[in-house]
Amino acid sequence: MKAKIKEFTFKKGADLVGIADLELLRGIRTRPEGLLEGFTKAVSVGVRLNDSVLDGIVDEPTPLYANNHRIANMMLDNITFQLSELIINKGYDAIPIPASEAATLAEKLDTKATKGLNWGPLTSSTLPSKAVARAAGLGWFGKSLLIVNPKIGPRFRHASVITNMPLIPDQPMKSRCGKCEECVKACPTNAIRGLNFDGVPPPREEVLDFPKCRDKLWMKFKNLPGVGYPICGVCMAVCPWGKRKPLKVNG
Repeated sequence: MKAKIKEFTFKKGADLVGIADLELLRGIRTRPEGLLEGFTKAVSVGVRLNDSVLDGIVDEPTPLYANNHRIANMMLDNITFQLSELIINKGYDAIPIPASEAATLAEKLDTKATKGLNWGPLTSSTLPSKAVARAAGLGWFGKSLLIVNPKIGPRFRHASVITNMPLIPDQPMKSRCGKCEECVKACPTNAIRGLNFDGVPPPREEVLDFPKCRDKLWMKFKNLPGVGYPICGVCMAVCPWGKRKPLKVNG
């Protein structure tokens, strides 16, 4: 079934697919709490972003990147929905997790009215797709907290489907960032602390000065013409692992 699940997902347009053992994520914060109860595995799906678009990012997101980002999210939501239907039709339970819930909320939010705002729903998700992608072997957590794949670096979006289908999980990767600090040096807010770690990262506040990053994305980048929601892309663009541009990713 694992091979069939991956084959189906690739045919629907995915560039990366992995199976995560949810035991590796027990205790992770979900919305609602207890979301993972009754589920044992997750399928992590990745869709590659356009290299030429990312190469055009210097110190802020571009309209082209925003458009590419949105399209990748729509593709992921379509793929994970169809994948969950396939799993359900095989007699198992499955829930597709949206690719970017915060982005949908952000596009409707007036950033001039953020005083006293509850940032929780806007800076968290139903289930953190990065943690699922790492557990599924799609890559490792970089110093920027993006998932870095050895073939395409962090240049992809990801989403997941949780299920009780008895799939054999893939294995997480060890970090290969080493002494590299390209993302640290390029960060337009100096928010990346450059912390070395392997496996599951320390709390977010230890790795990033998150309020600096959040405020830049929400108060400035979201309001750039043609962008419309809080994205950046700078650390994604400079990562050396993403500049190799392989002809083929999936399979």
